[in-house]
Amino acid sequence: MAMRSTKDFLYNITIPKNRHHHEASEWCAKKFGPRWSVVDNREGTWCVFWRGRAVPGSYEWFFTNEKDFLLFSLRWAS
Repeated sequence: MAMRSTKDFLYNITIPKNRHHHEASEWCAKKFGPRWSVVDNREGTWCVFWRGRAVPGSYEWFFTNEKDFLLFSLRWAS
């Protein structure tokens, strides 16, 4: 498999930090494997970033495939 870059993450959703950010990260790691990282896991299929000053208190989650995105959305965005 080729190493992924951020352009491979076609699906994204923003959720507030108070929606259990750490629990959601652990859930993703169990369901989808280790989080994508440019440094040590470029084959990961999901990642999350703080929205910064643009949307304080929110995180944006990215996925490479629609199924994972939908599972995450159903579990954490409602």
